[in-house]
Amino acid sequence: MISMAIRSYARALADIAFESGQADQVQAELALFESWMPEGSELFEALTNPSVPFSAKRKVIESLAAKAPLSRPVTNLLLTLLRNARIERLPDVAEAYRRESDQRQGIQRAEVLSSSPLGNDVQQRLEKEIAQLTGSQVQFDYKLDDSLIGGLKVQIGSTVYDGTVRTQLDEIRRRLADR
Repeated sequence: MISMAIRSYARALADIAFESGQADQVQAELALFESWMPEGSELFEALTNPSVPFSAKRKVIESLAAKAPLSRPVTNLLLTLLRNARIERLPDVAEAYRRESDQRQGIQRAEVLSSSPLGNDVQQRLEKEIAQLTGSQVQFDYKLDDSLIGGLKVQIGSTVYDGTVRTQLDEIRRRLADR
């Protein structure tokens, strides 16, 4: 669960990014920096280690920001997280920023689970149906789930559309048990 503090960082960053027209760039830069410091990596350990002085950590971030290059809003966010001993929460901030950005742009995200890869024609039909159902722009994330027998499961926000074979079999089982 994302805390209010993390949402505050994300909202403030979104305010700056949208005002300057850098919303997509900021999201890409957050993802880039996040990819550089997975938990357990040398960078993660250096930036989260309390025995490393803040000044040394700051130099690392500023050096990486210059080489990437990272925009001033992203660099400032990283330094703020570092100063407040929350740099390890960057993945949460990036996720909260993505959600805030999507909301401001009227975009919803849909996660589609299937037992096997879906063909382009099936994806296009599904995307058209979901867009009509929601009445908004939807971005799709297709994932394979080996635990599924067949069918699809689509989650948009907190709403789940479950058309999996397992759910259908459970429904048949429930109906037979009620007789």
